[in-house]
Amino acid sequence: MDTAFTNRQRDTLAAVVDTFVPSVSRDDDPAGFFATRGSDVGAHLAVEDYLLTRLSPEQLAGLQELLDTAALIGMKNQPQSIREAIIGNLGRISPESHGAVAALKQLSVMFSYGLPDAAGRNPFWAGMEYPGPVQAPPSTPKTLTTVTPSDGQTMEADVVVVGSGCGGGLIAGKLAQAGKKVIVVELGSYLNESDFVQLELAAYKSLFLRGGFFNSADGMLAMASGSTVGGGSTVNWSNSLVTPRLVRESWAAAGLTDVAGQAFDDHLAAVMDRMGCNEEVSTQNEVHNRITEAASKLGYSYRVTPLNIDPDSYDPVIAGYSGMGDQTGAKKGTMLTYLQDACDAGATIMPNTRADRILTESGVAAGIEGTYTDPVSGQTARVV
Repeated sequence: MDTAFTNRQRDTLAAVVDTFVPSVSRDDDPAGFFATRGSDVGAHLAVEDYLLTRLSPEQLAGLQELLDTAALIGMKNQPQSIREAIIGNLGRISPESHGAVAALKQLSVMFSYGLPDAAGRNPFWAGMEYPGPVQAPPSTPKTLTTVTPSDGQTMEADVVVVGSGCGGGLIAGKLAQAGKKVIVVELGSYLNESDFVQLELAAYKSLFLRGGFFNSADGMLAMASGSTVGGGSTVNWSNSLVTPRLVRESWAAAGLTDVAGQAFDDHLAAVMDRMGCNEEVSTQNEVHNRITEAASKLGYSYRVTPLNIDPDSYDPVIAGYSGMGDQTGAKKGTMLTYLQDACDAGATIMPNTRADRILTESGVAAGIEGTYTDPVSGQTARVV
C-alpha cells in the first residue's frame, strides 16, 4: 500500500497545522510570535514524517481519509473560523476521528514550538522569552555495565527484570546486592549526561516511549512514559511524594496486607534516603508565592515537595531542562542510584531490547524471549 501523502493531503495537513497554530495580527508583536504560523517553521512537514513513521497502516489510512474529507470541502482555502468549525465537525464523526483530531492538535503545537532551525533556534522562542539550550552536554563517562546480544543467544540469570525505571531499577539493585545474578531488559537506549542536548523534540525522540506524549483512546488524556535506561526517573521532574496515608488506607481496605504499617514507612524512608530526597532545592517561583499567599488566606496548609536532587550539584538554570535529561547529574533517578548499585554488584543491563514473551515452565515464569534492535542500523537479534 502506498502510504505517502498526496499533494492534496499534504496541503490539507498544512491547513490543519495552521488552524491550531495560526497567524494572528497584533500591534504588540515585536518578535513576530503571534504572526508566525506553524507551517512557517515546517511543523506540517514534521507532523507528516511523524505520522508516516509512527502509525500502523490502518491508522494511517484512516487519517488520510479524514484529510481527504477536509480537502473535499476546501478546508485549505477557508478563513480561520471556518477551518476551526471544520476540524470540530471532523472530530465529532466518530471516537476514532476524535482521537485523530486530538493527536493532530498535539503534534501541531509540539512541532511548531519545538522545531529548531539550522542555527538551533525556533522563531517562537523569542516571544516566549525562552532561551533554548544554554550549554552543550558534558563529557560524562558511562558507568553501567551493558550487554549486546547476538542473534539466537541464550543468557542465564537468577532474575530477569523487565524495565529499568522506578520499579525495575530498584528491584534490580536490591536483588543484585543480595547476591543474585541479574539481567535488566530495557526497551530504550542507555543515554547519560553526555547525550542530553536540552532540546525538547530530541528528548522526546530518544528518551520517551513512542516519541513523546500520546493520547488515551478517548483523546481526553495525554500520557508520557520514559523509555530509556532509568525509565521515567530519567525524564521526570524529581517530585518525590511519600505515598499519602489516605491512599495507603484505601489500598489496605482493598485487601493489601503490607501497606498500612510501620514496615511500609521504613521502605519509603529507605528509598527517599537512597535517592537523596530533600527540600533544600525545592525552589519557589512567583507562581508558588501566589499559591502560598492564597492558601494562607483560605486557611489551607501548604508545603513544598521534596526533590531527589543533590543540593551540591544543583544548578537552578540547568534544572529547568531536567525533563529532557539532567546534564548535571544532580537528579538521582535509578540510573545513578539503584542501577549503579546493581551493576556494581555484578548485574548487566540489556538496552534496546523489547521483552516479547514470558517463558513458563509448569506454570511458573522461567525466562524472557525478546528482540534486541540496534539503534543505529535497525538490525534485530532474538535473545532468550
